[in-house]
Amino acid sequence: MERQTDYTCNPEYMTAYTQKIANQASFISHVQSNYSNYGYVGISHLRGYNSQLLSQAFDMNVRITAYWTIVVRRVADNIALYLQFTVKNLVNSQFQKEIVAEMVDPRGGGEVEKMLDESPSVACKREKLKNSIKLLKESKDAVAAIVSLQENEVRPEGHIKRNFVGNMCFRPYPED
Repeated sequence: MERQTDYTCNPEYMTAYTQKIANQASFISHVQSNYSNYGYVGISHLRGYNSQLLSQAFDMNVRITAYWTIVVRRVADNIALYLQFTVKNLVNSQFQKEIVAEMVDPRGGGEVEKMLDESPSVACKREKLKNSIKLLKESKDAVAAIVSLQENEVRPEGHIKRNFVGNMCFRPYPED
């Protein structure tokens, strides 16, 4: 399929093609032995051909060169997509059969339940996170209560008000 069609919907193809085809007139007129961007190219054998055939050969070379980077990228993308599809298919079809067979096993099975059990280290971390969340909620409520008390109190004229909670000092009003 790749050999039968030009993949021109990618803007990089047309950009690379336009940049390289701009040098066609120079190539045809000079028939250089060292062409930039291609390294050393032996073309002394091309001097016997007419300019129309050289133009067609140059155009084909430019198209293949511009298209090659796109082909490589598409092949790499397709390999990754194929691997992803294959793994997903394996998990969905083969593992599903194994899990169902394990669960309906008349001899007890139980391997699936063992895989789904929580490890002690994960359980410990979960408990620590629950305690941290609880402490943060309590702290939020305490700070909200302090802020609401501060908002409800009126500052007497010329008086600097400070509230002490534990070892912390809250200054709701700027000092004069």
